[in-house]
Amino acid sequence: MKNIIFVPSLKEARSLFNIDFNITDKGFYEGYLQNYKIIVSGVSKTNISIAATYTFTNEVPNVAYLVGIAGCYRQSDLNIGDVVCVCEDFFVDEGALVENNLLMLHELGFGVCDFNRVGFNTVDNLPAVKSNTVSFLSSKDNLAEIYYNKTAADIENMEGASFGLVCNKFKVTSFQIRAISNHCGDRNKQKWNAKKALDNLQKYLFENIIKI
Repeated sequence: MKNIIFVPSLKEARSLFNIDFNITDKGFYEGYLQNYKIIVSGVSKTNISIAATYTFTNEVPNVAYLVGIAGCYRQSDLNIGDVVCVCEDFFVDEGALVENNLLMLHELGFGVCDFNRVGFNTVDNLPAVKSNTVSFLSSKDNLAEIYYNKTAADIENMEGASFGLVCNKFKVTSFQIRAISNHCGDRNKQKWNAKKALDNLQKYLFENIIKI
């Protein structure tokens, strides 16, 4: 069985892998590289959940990776261009503001999963970080601070916790590898450099995972 790499967007996938992608009847883009199937899931918790569930229903891989770019919180020690692996990822915005405090769903008695948190396997040669998976991006400093203060996560993404939860349900060994493309918070201060992030991520993947 092939190992599978999921990528949120076609733009990321084309920057990382010099292969052709074909659209499937389910609306996913797929391509092949060595012993890997590359699947473009679409951005967001919903799209990665659909793509991973459909894929694993038909073929359960030995290992599944989620790779792509992410933002880092300014309170972290990370820099734009850094490549990291996620050790745990929180459904941080699955919750409610109660008296100006963010309470995740498990604190309200009906969590998405235990402690609204999903764990991932890590690799020895990358920094292991915590992540927040959100639907509502922290495009303002005060929201970024709320998310950071809740979990002390280093980075923010839109798919990770959902991907990890699906992998857990199907008993698939999972890794999440991200490259930092911007800072979280006010959009006019985010200092985007997606090219640097994707170039560094590509280098890491081909030297350590795919090994062409």
